[in-house]
Amino acid sequence: MGIQSWGDLASIIGIIGGLSGFIGWIVKRLVIDPLTKTMDKLTDGFNGLNKTLEEIRSNSNELDKRVDQLDIRVTKVETKTENV
Repeated sequence: MGIQSWGDLASIIGIIGGLSGFIGWIVKRLVIDPLTKTMDKLTDGFNGLNKTLEEIRSNSNELDKRVDQLDIRVTKVETKTENV
């Protein structure tokens, strides 16, 4: 059993190509598509975490300002009581 003609070789190449395409399609459906969906969900999760972190930083900056203002007020009150 051997390759008798160019037609036989073309048939073998066509079969191998078809099987390769079919295996590629199966791998895409079973591995790549679910992985892509999982990565999209993970990306959405990180985007949500980034937004939350930005809000926390914003609130932290506001709290820092309020603490600084309170510190100034306490210093003024202490200074007034020391002078009394």
